[in-house]
Amino acid sequence: MNNDLSSNEIRRFYQELQENLVDNRSNIGRKHELAFVITLLIVSILLSYDHLSLSKIHRNMKRYYAHLCISLHKDIDRCISQTQLSRILSDFDYESFLSIQHKENNSCDWHAVDGKELRGSIDSKKHKNRGLSIVYAINTNSNFQRLLGFYDETKESEKNVVRERICDLPEGSKVTLDALHNSVGLLTDIEQNNRFYLTQIKANQKHLMNDLVHISDNIKTEEIIIDTEKSHGRIDTRSYEIYPINVDILEPRWSESGICNMIKVTRKSYHLKDGTERKETRYYITNYNGKNAEIADAIRGHWKIEIMNRVRDVNFGEDKFRSLNHGLQKTMSSLMLFICSGLSKINSAGNLNILREELVYNPKMINKFFAA
Repeated sequence: MNNDLSSNEIRRFYQELQENLVDNRSNIGRKHELAFVITLLIVSILLSYDHLSLSKIHRNMKRYYAHLCISLHKDIDRCISQTQLSRILSDFDYESFLSIQHKENNSCDWHAVDGKELRGSIDSKKHKNRGLSIVYAINTNSNFQRLLGFYDETKESEKNVVRERICDLPEGSKVTLDALHNSVGLLTDIEQNNRFYLTQIKANQKHLMNDLVHISDNIKTEEIIIDTEKSHGRIDTRSYEIYPINVDILEPRWSESGICNMIKVTRKSYHLKDGTERKETRYYITNYNGKNAEIADAIRGHWKIEIMNRVRDVNFGEDKFRSLNHGLQKTMSSLMLFICSGLSKINSAGNLNILREELVYNPKMINKFFAA
């Protein structure tokens, strides 16, 4: 195995952390430089293709710290201990780290927003069935991910995090939301802060749903966009009917929400094995008045965040990262946003498992990650 970690890209990353990373630790008894620890931690995660745990990551840190010392011209006697690593990560200012890495500002792209439960944070010994959750946004074009916040499902709500942090996205951003966030207050906030939303309507908004069904039954749409996809043993055909609507015809409480388009999506699934067909219809609203094709793409693009959640769980085993320390869980989950964003940029083959193996055996791929 070639353990060469000498690259200008890694050195630049380390130097950027040195200059900009916020370190809230007391100067008394401080033994380990934070920028070096975080650089080594990320390198060690990248050089592992198994499910992650703190002990596995730490073993990799011990394998590679000497090579990183050579690359960064550091003179360190020994690698940080796992106990001390856990302490540092528990109090790590992950938001300052992510702000350093937020170099992309694609406000014209759509971002899918959703929450993901960190199952390793659930205290099963106390018979809890809820734990810590992360809420983040993924750029559906570039796969760049941005943290919105965390919440404890035993006493907090994803809706509050989204409402408090959605406007942290750049002005002019466009977001897709699931039906959980379809509330007058949130949509009005997004509209009045010069941002755009697209959200699905379900039974939680009965009167609005009835209005949309009535519109689609009595008004002829000007354009129908159709796309067909074959995968998983079935052929899916989706039709998108987009209807301009005047918010005045809805209930008065929606008057400040800026709703200007309603979208009816009909999906027909034909199963090749048994020849059965399934049909479902969904309804969406948006305050965005752009091209119809872009709106249709945004609806399809929302599933990228579900795909990314699966990547985090299946490829990295995030659900199996066990710790009741919420500070540690928040740090590791935040670092995964950075890592998954970077890997998406260099995953030209579209196979993350192969890419992770390649990273272990080909140091040039590590350089590509830090250069991306």
